[in-house]
Amino acid sequence: MPSLLRGRSSARARLGDLPLVLLATAFFVLTLLYADLAGNFPLNDDWAYAQTALRLMTTGRFLPIGWVSMPLITHVTWGVLFCLAAGFSFTTLRISTLSLAWLTLVLTYVFARRLLHAPPRVAFIASIVVAFNPLHYVLAFTFMTDVSSAALMLASAFFFARHLALTCTWDL
Repeated sequence: MPSLLRGRSSARARLGDLPLVLLATAFFVLTLLYADLAGNFPLNDDWAYAQTALRLMTTGRFLPIGWVSMPLITHVTWGVLFCLAAGFSFTTLRISTLSLAWLTLVLTYVFARRLLHAPPRVAFIASIVVAFNPLHYVLAFTFMTDVSSAALMLASAFFFARHLALTCTWDL
């Protein structure tokens, strides 16, 4: 079993990945600086999720409006954490989603390196492709649940596959 998957990679190998992760992060941040994040207005259907976040923040109760059909508690709680720190606004909620988009970029890199055993450059390209996928990138500027779902899915898939690799005797 490769040492990267088992978590026994050397500190030197992990530090070798850091410049590419920082470069991908720099690309992502530069595009955020180019796009104007300010604007206290909803995009798409995020007004409904924002209303639920505002209710949770002000009343302490999770009260989604009637037509919301997906499990929303994790997404709303994430947004409320940012609102408690910076105050409620659509800009704050947008920043919470953008932070998850960045996390998706990092998780894609880690997933490619540690589970798929991709070379650093391939993992870098994979993370850039995911981060700048038109649907993912556009939805990162909203308070919609798509980006948070992708981040949680990647994190859970990574830990599930890592657990299988550590506990099973067969090779993935």
